[in-house]
Amino acid sequence: MINNITQIFKLRHKVWIPFVVAIVIFALWSSYWLFAAGVMKQKAENKISEWQSLGYVIDLKPLEVSGFPYRFVLTLERLNVTLLEAQANQKIFVEKALIHSMAWKPTHLIVELPTASNISIGSKQELNYAAQKTRASLVFKNGQLSRFSTEIIAPKIADTSNEVVYQASRIDAHFRFGSTNDSRKVFATISQPFWPQMPLKPISEIKLNTEVFAWSALQGKQKLDNFRAANGSLQVDQFSLVSDKSLVSFSGNLQIDQRCFLTGKVKTRFVQPAKILSRLDKSSFSGDVVSTITAIGLLIGGVEETEMSFTLRKGGVYTGPFKIAKAPRLFCGN
Repeated sequence: MINNITQIFKLRHKVWIPFVVAIVIFALWSSYWLFAAGVMKQKAENKISEWQSLGYVIDLKPLEVSGFPYRFVLTLERLNVTLLEAQANQKIFVEKALIHSMAWKPTHLIVELPTASNISIGSKQELNYAAQKTRASLVFKNGQLSRFSTEIIAPKIADTSNEVVYQASRIDAHFRFGSTNDSRKVFATISQPFWPQMPLKPISEIKLNTEVFAWSALQGKQKLDNFRAANGSLQVDQFSLVSDKSLVSFSGNLQIDQRCFLTGKVKTRFVQPAKILSRLDKSSFSGDVVSTITAIGLLIGGVEETEMSFTLRKGGVYTGPFKIAKAPRLFCGN
């Protein structure tokens, strides 16, 4: 009899202990989720207040955090932003945006606009933005943005009469820490871009793979002056443009000299360059750029494929000891 009672008691413990443990775990997780959701909301409100103190006018519906138990989803609805006077007081309106993360990884944020979402940009001309998908990924490490990626499918910017200002079939971009503490790598691919004043039609793809050194110098005012003073450089591993079956590709290391001209060595590759030159609208460029394009066209002639190296120095574009064109000058002091 006593053995039977002992067995029943042990059986009840086996049933109740997992149940109690589950309740405790659920209570702890719920407390964590509520606390973390509150922190996420407070940080967002603090950031909005910080921007408002800088002169931005920001208005939106009260922030909400949802997604229990697996995610944090911060919803921004009817977001109205008026930019600074230096930015022509442009107005931006976003109907709805979502910022979410998995509950166990709050340092990885996903920013997303719902399908067919619209953004109105009001200045002298009101523009509307829409896309099948707009999604960005932000990863933070030690309080700093360490990685940024964005995926945009079928973006389109149009005016109020639905005339296209810019569109593409797809845009992918990535930003991450570089090979040094003060460098950043940037990767971007734009497929089938189009804008009415584009100097070359059609463009199948634009691709960029580069690393910027002395990145911190580009923060704040007088970016190019600070960048030049810090001996900043741009290491371009690839900048390519594909037009139909034609290709132009650049690579090299560039800096800015004291007179705000680009300096450095550039390696170029051309595939069917004559087709690109024949379709190029030279009226879209300044005289210095047109001179450079004309000189390159004379050098490459009617070849099918070729590679050339150029040196940018003292305000000129050189091939070997010969100056073939004047280099374009950057606007420093901004």
